[in-house]
Amino acid sequence: MSEKWGPPLYYQVVGNPNLKPESSKGWEVGLKYGDSERGVNVSFYDNYYKNYIDMDGITGCSGYYLCYGYTNLSHVRIYGTEANIHWAFDKHWHTWGSFSYTDGRDTDMNFHLASVAPFRGIIGFGYKTDRWGSDLSATFATHRNDAKYLTSTGTLTSQWKTPGYVLFDLTGWYSPSFYHALRIQAGMYNIFNKAYYNAASLPYGASSSSLSERYYTQPGRSFKVTARIDF
Repeated sequence: MSEKWGPPLYYQVVGNPNLKPESSKGWEVGLKYGDSERGVNVSFYDNYYKNYIDMDGITGCSGYYLCYGYTNLSHVRIYGTEANIHWAFDKHWHTWGSFSYTDGRDTDMNFHLASVAPFRGIIGFGYKTDRWGSDLSATFATHRNDAKYLTSTGTLTSQWKTPGYVLFDLTGWYSPSFYHALRIQAGMYNIFNKAYYNAASLPYGASSSSLSERYYTQPGRSFKVTARIDF
């Protein structure tokens, strides 16, 4: 008798030949004010989908940690707002911010889509000269505790809850005087080694798998150094 050894089967994606084409209608309006030194940009949107294609959790699947496929949701509404602002105090100091809020909901069964991320934003400030510069930024997101997804049996299941988080990144660059085309860039990301989740990228059904939820956390503290030459 022989034995076969190999890595464990992690996930399976099940095809759905009965998917219908997705269609949508909606509107978007925005406001832009300012220039490259100081300005703000705000937009609002509201979209309605028919046969929205979304992931679903496959039941009755064995031998894998996760099993999922795709299905149509008859009626979905996704709306939200985005805003960006930048401000240069003088030729050295500057600040900026970027914010995004999206709400995605199945309007037939009245549940929030697990594939839509919660509120997220970035704020930062920096200092620059002709030869070097540095920026400190904070990325934050709110918690998500009300998302659900549809299973292949037609039942609704709650997606796991994700806490809010705040991350800090520090970056800098230097361009030597003897060769202005060269720019050396370095950064330390997630300075305080925060454990956090990207809510919109979590697999469906993860809360029922044998893997710990910590398996799906995003990278901790990391460093990156790059060199760029402009021709």
